[in-house]
Amino acid sequence: MKRSAPIPGVRFTALCSGCGIPFSGTGALGNHGRYSKTCTPEMRFWGKVKKTASCWLWQGAANTTGYGMVSWAGRKNIVAHRLAWKLLRGEIPAGMNALHKCDTPRCCNPDHIFFGTQKDNAADCMAKDRHARGERNKKNKLTDEQVLQIRRDYRRPTFKVSNIQELVKRYGVRRGTISAIIRGQTWRHLK
Repeated sequence: MKRSAPIPGVRFTALCSGCGIPFSGTGALGNHGRYSKTCTPEMRFWGKVKKTASCWLWQGAANTTGYGMVSWAGRKNIVAHRLAWKLLRGEIPAGMNALHKCDTPRCCNPDHIFFGTQKDNAADCMAKDRHARGERNKKNKLTDEQVLQIRRDYRRPTFKVSNIQELVKRYGVRRGTISAIIRGQTWRHLK
């Protein structure tokens, strides 16, 4: 919603999206939160959460990885699903990450959140095949088909070790990249 400029002396009435109670004041409608005297910070937070059949989706700002972000209690931004947990269930154990069972970054449903270390988070990512590998890694120059062709070419009976340099030129990658592909150190998901 585009915020309107305040018009001196003009009053408005609106519904607070946090508590749903009508209020009136002067100024821009977009700044309604500071005018609603009955709306607590918790109400304003939950007013930005859309509850669906399973996930409770944060409708406010998000960071570059898609996780909901909210400014809370004069502190720096906090991830929305961590705040939702704190509001409904209490403190998060020290040093623990709040992980999603549903793999939806904007989800604030505490039933979808579990705790684990960064190692647990990485293992969960790998188990659910959500990590950037192969063509999903935007930094890779090669496609799955090119990697398979490199392996086929290497396994040819006529292939000589000196031909690795030919593969380097053909695909525009380093010798170490070709060697890692051949040895199966990278692109392991391709057989």
